[in-house]
Amino acid sequence: MVRFFWMYRIHFIIFLISCVFFLFPFGNVRLFDWDEINFAECAREMLVLKKYSVLYIHYVPFWEKPPFFVWMQYISFLLFGVNEYAARLPNAICGILTLQVLFSIGKLFYNNTFGVLWCLVYLGSILPHFYFRTGIIDPFFNLFIFLGIFFFLLFYWKKENFSLELKKKSISFLIISGFFIGMALITKGPVAYLLCILCFFVFFILKKGKAFFSFPHFMMWSFFSLTPFIVWIGIDMSQNGIWLLKEFINYQLRLLQTEDSGHSGFLGYHCIVLLFGCFPASFFAIPSFFKKYTEKDFLNSFILFMKILFWVVLVLFSIVNTKIIHYSSLAYFPITFLATKYIFDTVEKNDIIPPFLKITIFAFLIILGSIIFCFPFILQKTHILFPYIQDEFAKANLMAEVNWNWADGLPGIYVIFLITGVITALYYKKTKFSLYMLFLGMSFFIVWFLAVFPKKIESYTQGAAVDFYTQIQKKEVYITPIGFKSYAHLFYGKVMPHNATLYQNTNQWIEFLLEGSIDKDAYFCAKINDSESLQRLHRLEKIGTKNGFVFFLRRKQR
Repeated sequence: MVRFFWMYRIHFIIFLISCVFFLFPFGNVRLFDWDEINFAECAREMLVLKKYSVLYIHYVPFWEKPPFFVWMQYISFLLFGVNEYAARLPNAICGILTLQVLFSIGKLFYNNTFGVLWCLVYLGSILPHFYFRTGIIDPFFNLFIFLGIFFFLLFYWKKENFSLELKKKSISFLIISGFFIGMALITKGPVAYLLCILCFFVFFILKKGKAFFSFPHFMMWSFFSLTPFIVWIGIDMSQNGIWLLKEFINYQLRLLQTEDSGHSGFLGYHCIVLLFGCFPASFFAIPSFFKKYTEKDFLNSFILFMKILFWVVLVLFSIVNTKIIHYSSLAYFPITFLATKYIFDTVEKNDIIPPFLKITIFAFLIILGSIIFCFPFILQKTHILFPYIQDEFAKANLMAEVNWNWADGLPGIYVIFLITGVITALYYKKTKFSLYMLFLGMSFFIVWFLAVFPKKIESYTQGAAVDFYTQIQKKEVYITPIGFKSYAHLFYGKVMPHNATLYQNTNQWIEFLLEGSIDKDAYFCAKINDSESLQRLHRLEKIGTKNGFVFFLRRKQR
């Protein structure tokens, strides 16, 4: 037992550290609309309906996503109850698994130091760390694709460089690769397969047309990639017919062609997100994109494929009209790997960090620390922002009573002290120590920030509405938002199945609640901008206003 522990001691230490960072509910905050509440509500309705092959929202089939992640949340709800912690627990586990994967691959490429450094770079970068503290699909989706690509490259390397006997054994890597891509497909959909095909195509072009796997190998890989998705669709078609598949395909095409639910953005949206969201890893990764590496054959292929993966993700989701911050999150793997590669080489060769890179990193940290330090003081006097805000709803949001104090700005001061420590270490030519200090310090900063800020920000954005839904969740009533899209009333109002057929058309359902012969009281939540028109057009009783939200009641018909 002692020998086993000693052999895997680093794995065990990384496991303990990742448990501390991801499993403890630092500053636990309510789920955010839309995505977090959307998936959690699917899992809650799975508990209610006991139907597992298809997701439901409003107790009507939800065709936008496959079910794997919601299955994970369903299991978590069974074990820990329907709450925010249980909704986010699957991604916390995904974070623990991801760091183990990064260390294992880094150790395979180089040594334990590289593996530990890659874990630290991932843990100490803002969005890569933050996503394991959320309840969205992408962390599992990204991990499955990354593992699929890694095992495909193992297959390619074995096939090209080993004897016939080992080449036959390499087929197992192809099967494992297909399995992980298949898991990605039933996590988020066919974009996983599309991303891999695009990466393979670019790899083929850069290899100057050299076939890196045969057509039979491609068919085998595709078979194992598509089988889980086909089985899922097949089970549903046997129960509900072909309509779900048609709606699912139409939704995927609509995402590529149009702006979904107002999620638009400029062409360089994801460039900005990845550059600043993946700080500090993104700043260290930039030099690696322009450096030509001469490593072992397999490592050369992996470095090339990481660059290809980054550019495919960036270009594809920059072209897609729907712009959502986590669409480009698969790029976190190549960014953190290339950053780790640059840092590892710098330390191993005892090189210095270029002055321009140091200046930009320190400048960004100073700006970040200053903003976070000033943020609580600005929000204590929100009236100074009103002349610059035209939207009445946004103004009313900022009038929320949130208890900010000077201690909330301490994470910003901490960042300034972190800069001082890193600069001091660099001055004494302790490059390795300074870089470890930077990423470890950033990981603690992220935890501190998440423990303080999201809960208070939520009070401005959705707090009043969620409080309202929670207060009436035990009443036998109808409840719905009107004039804006939300899933919060379902999850926090604990809505149960009723008149489900009317939910097939949201507008029809709202019209029924506003004008129809209702058998229960109906509660409405609207934005302040729509308050007057609603009262003018419908017989609604205004029962409250808070932080930009207006609440109405329409009593049941006697």
